[in-house]
Amino acid sequence: MGAVVGLVLIFIVFYDLFQTVVLPRPAVNRVQLAPRLVRPMWVIWRWVGQRSSRIERSEARLAAFAPIALLTLFLVWAAALVLGYGLVLDGLAGEIRPSPPDFITSVYISASTLVPLAYGDYVPEGGLARLVIIAESATGVALAALAITLLFSLYESFRSRERPAIRRSNPRDRRQAQHAPGAH
Repeated sequence: MGAVVGLVLIFIVFYDLFQTVVLPRPAVNRVQLAPRLVRPMWVIWRWVGQRSSRIERSEARLAAFAPIALLTLFLVWAAALVLGYGLVLDGLAGEIRPSPPDFITSVYISASTLVPLAYGDYVPEGGLARLVIIAESATGVALAALAITLLFSLYESFRSRERPAIRRSNPRDRRQAQHAPGAH
């Protein structure tokens, strides 16, 4: 039963990752984890950010939300994957040598495989356990690749969006724009 719950959890995380990270547009979907996590985080973050008496400090805190929320999402997805694969591996404990004595050990095996840090202290011997370990290792690499790609993409979008605002706020750039041909 635990293995089935683990497979469902893995599927939900894959689906949410696809909907949130891979699709180029917002998806219309009722089964998304990301908005359910990010919206309450934003409410609390905004409330704390607006408590500052200095506008610059408040704006800096509010601007930090998106990268922190994104990293939090990836941590939640990774934790859910570790839990899901841990449940599956716990169901396949007989195919692993030495056999994991408890669920916490199965989660340990899962975490060391997702990150790929596997020390070799637990070795899958059965075909299905080997397949799960390979799938989890590939999932960890794919999750890291998605996180890096998305962070670079968002950073570039943010930078290109902020460049005109920074130019407008720089007094030297405003003077040059006023004296440019055709500026009057």
